[in-house]
Amino acid sequence: MSKAQLSSQIVNTFSSILSKEKKNIVFLLFYETYRSHLSVFLPIIPLLKKKYNLILATQQQKQDALEKSVHYAFTIPWRVQNQQGQYDFIDVHVDGIDLIITPDQVSYNQGKVDRTFLSKTAKRLYLPHSLIEAVGATDTIDYIAVPSKIAMEKYQKILKGKKVRLLEMGYPKFDESLKNYKTQKKPSNTIAYTPTLRYQQDFVHINKIGGVESMLLEWLLNNTSHKIIYRAHPLCVQNQHTFYQILKVKFAQQKRIIFDEDSSNTHINQADVFLSDCSTSAFSFSLTTLKPSILFAPASLKFNNTIIQTATQTQLIPVAKNLLELKIHLESLYKHDTQDSFKQFREDNIYHIANSLEVFCQQIDSIIKGVSQ
Repeated sequence: MSKAQLSSQIVNTFSSILSKEKKNIVFLLFYETYRSHLSVFLPIIPLLKKKYNLILATQQQKQDALEKSVHYAFTIPWRVQNQQGQYDFIDVHVDGIDLIITPDQVSYNQGKVDRTFLSKTAKRLYLPHSLIEAVGATDTIDYIAVPSKIAMEKYQKILKGKKVRLLEMGYPKFDESLKNYKTQKKPSNTIAYTPTLRYQQDFVHINKIGGVESMLLEWLLNNTSHKIIYRAHPLCVQNQHTFYQILKVKFAQQKRIIFDEDSSNTHINQADVFLSDCSTSAFSFSLTTLKPSILFAPASLKFNNTIIQTATQTQLIPVAKNLLELKIHLESLYKHDTQDSFKQFREDNIYHIANSLEVFCQQIDSIIKGVSQ
């Protein structure tokens, strides 16, 4: 189907389901990676449905609870691949959309896709996927649902002078994790290793990434007695990245290594220690479970340093720059009780703990009315 045909189809589809009696809200997923960040709103969907016409626009149909909860759910593309293998971005405007809510951004064409896809007039609310970092800090959207004070400070610094409204809305996904977390009666002797996304480019990068991951898994096997839950980034699993498939084959016979591809966060209940490189998931884990995390980020690999800086500044999560430091941190984990520090940090920083969904409803009403503070 051509770009023109797809554009026409999208406009016709939306025009046929938009309500004239209720305001129209679209939950938009550019990627499936952050689908769970929309699924946490399931408890309040019935409340929103009474007041608004709810539409879910996704890239992949799953027939899950999220799709069944809204008034309308369907798949739509936001880009198409031409004969030269390049992507063309679909630029359509549908009259009548009042608010677009999205947990991800694409930022192509200098943010034009984020700003105009589906509507050039609808208000746009961005749901960050990080608890403490200023992810998605661009002026291509109107509102950001800021989860914590530490994130707010970073957004305010980056977006100084911009018209983006920063709303203290909390973090529903954290509330869900906190609600579902079951305290273990005794240690499980398990490490959850959850690295950030490794982008696959050419064979040199594939070999480098695979080599680092393989080396670290071998080191953990040889230098600890822990079981290891290896939880790759969802895109590595969904797209069957080459280096990830190689690792699965290499360690298939290792009973101490589990390749966790479950989209839920069950590993949070299973692990005693959380190991990552520069993922904010380390903070989410420790602030939920009050258990320790470690960041393994050798400077030679040039990881994103923002989360490393945050870990260093807050002194909540140790950073290992080499395997010797990693060994020292692992050996000292149980010598210090960090529960009070984690508990105090989350109480001081995270907005509306256990109440974020109610705040979300209130803010949606305010945005629709044009009076959000």
